[in-house]
Amino acid sequence: MEKASKRPTRRWADFVADQGRYNAWRGNAFEIVCLFHVSQIKSALGISGVETREYPWHSARRTGGAQIDLVIERADKIANLCEMKFTDLPYELSRANEQELVRKREVFAEETGTRLALKTVLVSVSGTSGYHDGSISQMITAKDLFRH
Repeated sequence: MEKASKRPTRRWADFVADQGRYNAWRGNAFEIVCLFHVSQIKSALGISGVETREYPWHSARRTGGAQIDLVIERADKIANLCEMKFTDLPYELSRANEQELVRKREVFAEETGTRLALKTVLVSVSGTSGYHDGSISQMITAKDLFRH
């Protein structure tokens, strides 16, 4: 993080005061936690016994592309596309946010040419609030990540 700044952050308070950097750091840290807890995500999805292949994905397009935080390709011909969101309160799922998740799923399908059924999964610290049109197959919270 120091390389991204003209002057190194010397104190935690300086880092936290820069809300953009701080929020980006929290989001990245949450994604890393999720990646270390893929087995718990699979358990929450009810697929712990299914053979899978997991990886992040990003579009090759320069414009109009997409990025998927975690793809779980399953032996049962389904792929879970996991979007990870860290927020202090339940993630505000607006119509625009949900449409963006649908767009990401469509870009993934088009670019990969997959024949797998695609399901969108939202992983959020404390769930969601707001609009929900059914395009999200399942919600996973921090409680699911830390179950044994």
